[in-house]
Amino acid sequence: MLRIPRLGLVVPVAQGIDKRAVLDKGYAGQYPGTAQPGEQGNFALAGHRNTHGEPFRYINRLRAGTSSSSTCGGGGTRTWWGRSWARRPSGTPG
Repeated sequence: MLRIPRLGLVVPVAQGIDKRAVLDKGYAGQYPGTAQPGEQGNFALAGHRNTHGEPFRYINRLRAGTSSSSTCGGGGTRTWWGRSWARRPSGTPG
């Protein structure tokens, strides 16, 4: 589960970024090969902004220092503070 209080967001996180199996169901999808919550490294997510539950509709409201938390299947919670929020350039596959 991903929680971003600044956005009032609570959304399930699924493994993978397949459009039909994950993103179109309203989940946030974790990019393969990125760190799990609690592990060192980058934790990268994908999700819709304008359709299918719109989990990232207000992602543009995030600011450096925004706190978030993610809970993985084992119940561990990791809280982090973003230093930057990137968006994929338009025309990039995904």
